[in-house]
Order: sequence, then structure tokens, then C-alpha cells
Amino acid sequence: MLAIVLLPGVLSLLGISMSLVLFIPNEFHLGAGYIGGFWSNGTSFLIAFMWGWAAIMMVANVFKSQKFKHAYDHLWCLLTLVGCMYLVVDSQAKSHEESKVRTNAIIGKYLDFYNDRYTVLNSLCEANLALAMQEKNICERARSIFNTLPPEITQSEPEFRRYGDSWLANIPSKDDIERLNSSVCSHRDGSKICQETPVELLINSQELGDKVLIPTSGQTERLRRLYGKLNSEVENVTRSKEHTHLKYFLFCVICFIAGGKAATSSISFVGENNMKSRSWSRKIAFSIFFNIWFFVWLIRGDFGQPSASKL
Repeated sequence: MLAIVLLPGVLSLLGISMSLVLFIPNEFHLGAGYIGGFWSNGTSFLIAFMWGWAAIMMVANVFKSQKFKHAYDHLWCLLTLVGCMYLVVDSQAKSHEESKVRTNAIIGKYLDFYNDRYTVLNSLCEANLALAMQEKNICERARSIFNTLPPEITQSEPEFRRYGDSWLANIPSKDDIERLNSSVCSHRDGSKICQETPVELLINSQELGDKVLIPTSGQTERLRRLYGKLNSEVENVTRSKEHTHLKYFLFCVICFIAGGKAATSSISFVGENNMKSRSWSRKIAFSIFFNIWFFVWLIRGDFGQPSASKL
């Protein structure tokens, strides 16, 4: 350990400069959702591990007892299991993200289908004055949906789309939809403007092959549930991203505890009777001073070669 502490100074006296710029991240991401890359986390591991080794070595040098080692082993095992449990929780967050993307894609297909069908209905109302007078309420709702849906289709991000279900209030009632589909699609001329529901949007096999002018009320109810599901999944993903920094904190704690476990193993390897309190305390204190110096140097980036990091 002492050789590692003295190595930078010895190399500097020999005229060999050590460049540790590779350990400095090229870019710092401030905020939730990012916990560092390989080099930055590797450096954090070394610093936390060495701090843990030095700190627990000093404590163990005071409490020279097997009970201390056994108690520390309990803490080590507990935090290791907590770290493994966090990996399981993180996999659940990934599942929420994948489910959010799938739900948003299905809603996008529904919006395209509804936009196409209500565009046809709006054109039919404008071209057929008799239908416009007979089904005045339906035509007004069709015009409102025709004007509302295009912006909802354009804003395809789940975070925006989760709030875009207000247009569903303009959907005609179940009886009006059934009457309109039956009256228009049953005629020879009207059947040309009717369309089958896409296979991926079918609720059951009974809808296969049926042509409709506008989607059925069952499709509307399913779309409402999809909006609710999307809102819940976005909340889950947002909540998991807000606590991403806890992963980095847990990582540093486990690295520190791992260093302490290495310290207790070092004591067992050397032998408690061979430890000299004063010499070990000086070496460990010097090691902690070096770790603090190295950490400050890494943050400031103004020692040796200029840092290319940026905020």
C-alpha cells in the first residue's frame, strides 16, 4: 500500500509524468438519469475502495477482536444482497420503459385510424346536406375530432400524449355509432367509404371482416384504458429516473464496504499480533491524505495536463 502511495512521487522525481486524463469524464451530466461511464465509475470505485480499506483498518486496529470481523461480515453480506436487489428493481424500471413504448405505439395506430375515419365522416357531412341535417350532432362532433386529432398525432412523445385524451369526449354515443355504421355501410355506395378495422386493433375475432364508417364504442373504451395505462407507465418511468442517483450512492457505499472487507482480510493475512499501531496509523493516515489529494485533483482537473472536461 505504501508503494502505491509513493509511486507518483518517485515517478515524478525520475522525470516520468503520469497522465490520468483518461480517468476524467469528457462530459459531466448534471441531473437525474445518468450515473457515469466506465472510467468515471472505475475511478470512483478505486477511491471508495481505498477509503474503505484505510478507514476500517484504523478501526480494526483499535478493536483487535474476532467479534469485530464477524460483525463486519454481517454488514458486508447485507449490503451485497441490497445491491443485488437493486439490480432486480432496475430491471423492473426497464420493463416499464418497454411497456410505455409499446402502449404509445398502439395509441399512435389508434389515432391514425380514428383520424382517417372521422376525416371521411366530416367530408361526407360536408358533401351530403341531407345527412348533415339528419345527423347534425354527429357531424358537429366529427368536425371537432377532425380539427383536434392532427396535433395529437404530431406530438407522439408519451410524456405529451398521456394528456391528449380530451378529444374522446366528442366521440358519439354507442347508439349513434351503431346506427350510423349500419345505415351507411349497408348501402352499396356507402360500403365503398367504409373500412375494416386493422388486425392489430381488433378487440375480438367477431370484428374481423366487418366494415365500419367510424370505430365502434368498444374501440373507444379500449383506447381510454390505453391512455390510462400510458399515464401510469410514464409516471413509473419518471419516478425511477428521478431516483437514479441513488444507484451511484449505493455503488459508492458498497465499494467502501468492500474496501473494509479487504482490510479485515489483510489483518487476518498479516496477523493481528504483527500489527504495530503507530506505524500502521501513520501509513493509513498518509493513504487517506493521498486519496483526498487525488480526489481533489480529479475534480479540479488543473494538475498536469489541462482537462478537456466541460460542464
